Amino acid sequence: MFGDELIGSMKRGAYLISTARAEITDRDAVVRALESGRLAGYAAGPREILEAWLDGAPVREEYLIVEGGALAGTGAHSYSTGK
Repeated sequence: MFGDELIGSMKRGAYLISTARAEITDRDAVVRALESGRLAGYAAGPREILEAWLDGAPVREEYLIVEGGALAGTGAHSYSTGK
């Protein structure tokens, strides 16, 4: 289970992406980790992203990292191209 101990062992600034059907995260531990900066984000949208892709619909801006081979959305602000 993703609780205080396991989340505390993760690299500071990591993102937690939950793709499991079962509740495997301690919600309060995730909130504490987000508020303290231990986690940079909690991406609960993998299903929404896949459904949008399968439907040919646009993916919400906050979920985008790359689009058309270039950094986009949140990715454009969070990652460096090394240039």
